[in-house]
Amino acid sequence: MGTYFLEYVRNRYKLPTGNLDETFIQQLQFKTGAAEKEIRGIVSFIKYVEDSPAVTAADVSAFHQQLESFYKNA
Repeated sequence: MGTYFLEYVRNRYKLPTGNLDETFIQQLQFKTGAAEKEIRGIVSFIKYVEDSPAVTAADVSAFHQQLESFYKNA
């Protein structure tokens, strides 16, 4: 899901997704009008998955809800 989200951001908003840093968050917020907290949550989870060997079903469900909210509001 994270990979699809990043591809969506690259294609729709023309933002590079190689570095999910403060600049990325600010640029995505500016282009989408989405809440900073929402974007930070998505970025944090993507980073968490990259560093964590085990992700629970509850984590995935919560991430899915965050993405759905972003897609609806952005």
